Amino acid sequence: MKIIENFFVLEGLDASGKSTVRDILKKSGYRVCKTPPDNFPISREKYDNLDVRIRFLFYIFGVIQINGQISKDRKKGITICDRYLLSTLTYHEAMGLSEKLIMMVIPFLKFINTPNKTFLLVVDEQERLRRLTERGANDNDIANLKINEKVLAGFRKWSKKLGHSLTEINTSHKTPEQVANLIEEMISPEI
Repeated sequence: MKIIENFFVLEGLDASGKSTVRDILKKSGYRVCKTPPDNFPISREKYDNLDVRIRFLFYIFGVIQINGQISKDRKKGITICDRYLLSTLTYHEAMGLSEKLIMMVIPFLKFINTPNKTFLLVVDEQERLRRLTERGANDNDIANLKINEKVLAGFRKWSKKLGHSLTEINTSHKTPEQVANLIEEMISPEI
């Protein structure tokens, strides 16, 4: 995996502010995407309840598909992706997929773009639960409550293993606009 210019990722648990910040950055003129991509031809809901190995492959294919778009878009300016490879690895490992199986897939991902920087949005659990309740928690949100600590540890673990630059931003007491401004300040020197 090769680090490429003009490519940044937002990662974090559900209700950490990723999608809201992504939407603000889009309004500021940045190219944005997410995984799995909206145009992914297979229904996400169909795969979310299958065996974790099959689910993992579905999400890996989503990363591969969006990777092509990122390669094109980054030449036109900064691209910011809402979830990417680290989410796929960390969530599935936390769901029980063995590191050994994950490592078997890594050599096939050498062509996947590595972001300049990954922003891990973190939030105090009480605030995160308030946000989940406010937006209406779905079944996946509820199921993920059991694995969130593993997921957060996984972001840190896999970023080190894969050589991804990880910057944590606590969004607990910041507005989405403040978080977006902070990210804009941090990506400016990168480009």
